[in-house]
Amino acid sequence: MNKLISIITFIVLMNVISVGGFAADSYVEGDTIPPASKNVEGNFVTLPAGTSIPIETSSMITSENTVVGQRVNLRVSYAVKVGREIVIPAGSQVRGTVVSVRKRKDAGRPGKITIKAESVQAIDGSQVPLNSENLSRKGKSKAGLAWGLTIGAFLLFVWFLIGLLSPLFLLIKGKDAIIPAGTSINATTYSNTEIQID
Repeated sequence: MNKLISIITFIVLMNVISVGGFAADSYVEGDTIPPASKNVEGNFVTLPAGTSIPIETSSMITSENTVVGQRVNLRVSYAVKVGREIVIPAGSQVRGTVVSVRKRKDAGRPGKITIKAESVQAIDGSQVPLNSENLSRKGKSKAGLAWGLTIGAFLLFVWFLIGLLSPLFLLIKGKDAIIPAGTSINATTYSNTEIQID
């Protein structure tokens, strides 16, 4: 009787061992990844659409030396976080573009320039698309001075002198438009964006 019990016990143990071995070898590629492997490729967070991104110009921009479509230097004013995680560090580069530009002209007409932000670099190096306001600046007009001097010439001088001086007054140009360094631009994220944080 004791022998029979020993044999039955031995058979049961062998079955348990063989089943356990099969289970251990049954994991194949494509099955659910074990919890210990979930963070192999890093963690991601979602930066929601409509998140405010604080942007400023990193250098002075003028209508004198810019053209439409030219890239301009912008940067993030302070860090942007999702929860406690920084997803866009302070000082990150922002791609900006000159939307329109008008050079200063004769008769005191001033220059004008308009720029906007297009995308910002996240902590993982990816570009996050932006919705941005158009930032415009206009130079100081001297049209009043130019035309005032011209009209004054008609009143004060003889017709001979007017013919010489009046065109000179019209050659007075307005001021170039200037956007100083540190000028703020309002912008928000265009859509939900996945960003790798480590």
